[in-house]
Amino acid sequence: MIDRWDLSRDVLVGMVRTAAFERREVASRAGRMLDPTERERADRLRSPGARADLVAGRVLARALLATRAGCEPGTIRMRESPLGCPQAVAPAAARRLRFSIAHSDGIALCAVTAGSAIGADIESIRNVGPDPLAVAGLVCSDKERRDLERTPSWRRPERLLAVRIDAGIPDYIPA
Repeated sequence: MIDRWDLSRDVLVGMVRTAAFERREVASRAGRMLDPTERERADRLRSPGARADLVAGRVLARALLATRAGCEPGTIRMRESPLGCPQAVAPAAARRLRFSIAHSDGIALCAVTAGSAIGADIESIRNVGPDPLAVAGLVCSDKERRDLERTPSWRRPERLLAVRIDAGIPDYIPA
């Protein structure tokens, strides 16, 4: 358990499966946490899965920002940067935090830190390509790469992307 944050170094990362956000009641509750611009952006998406991914990513970001800023997720306000990336604008404690949201194929990911830029990304098996070892050479530690090399070739794409995440409804979505 972490009793205090070293804000100059610590990174808080959260992931959530987004399928629950396709359910009407969950989507409605989560949507209330978004600002009008974010809701409008989500409403423009035709695919229910893509809409759930976007909403889940924004709600997850609010939950993690609130954890780091010591406030409630519903108090976090965001705007789009000139490059189209979300930025926290309120409350003041959240403005000093840097975060990155990624969402794709039923998973949302967010990483939060203070003081320096951060990036998060999600890939799916269909995007790994024919050579998972080449991808591993770019993103994995030596140990992870060696473990992947010992994995049967037909399992490598899945193994490269394997993560354990909870498929339940996150507790930070208000009732």
